[in-house]
Amino acid sequence: MGIRKACLNEAGSTNPLRYSFLFFPFLPALVDGAAHAPIPKNKQFCLLLLVDLSAQCGKQMKPFIAQVVPCLLDAISDVEPWQLNYVAVRSDERDLEDLDDARLAGSSSLMHSAQQLLPHVGNEELEGLQNRLTEQLRNSVGVSTRTAAA
Repeated sequence: MGIRKACLNEAGSTNPLRYSFLFFPFLPALVDGAAHAPIPKNKQFCLLLLVDLSAQCGKQMKPFIAQVVPCLLDAISDVEPWQLNYVAVRSDERDLEDLDDARLAGSSSLMHSAQQLLPHVGNEELEGLQNRLTEQLRNSVGVSTRTAAA
């Protein structure tokens, strides 16, 4: 995990030139890797790095919040076991509430990371984020992603 640690050290710098040198070319590629990597280990690495960056460098990630938050929310459905969807289809109203709690508990690190970025949302980021979340509510297949986006 040397690459991950090096990225976190660079991103956590208080020097704006130093962290912007990392974020502007690297973060869009990282979001793309977390969303579309064909190799599960690569996808996991990108998601873990996004979770760590959200925790340590939320303020520096401000220009990318409209891309990062939807990516984290999409990942919630990706990491959710298929068995939960199977059970959901065969459950009644009473059991669905417990199932939703189980879904959100299983994806808590991704949800927590998205929540850590929300205080850094300004007027500029809000418009882009609002459009992306609306799109997720309309088009997401996973129930967990829809629930998190709401």
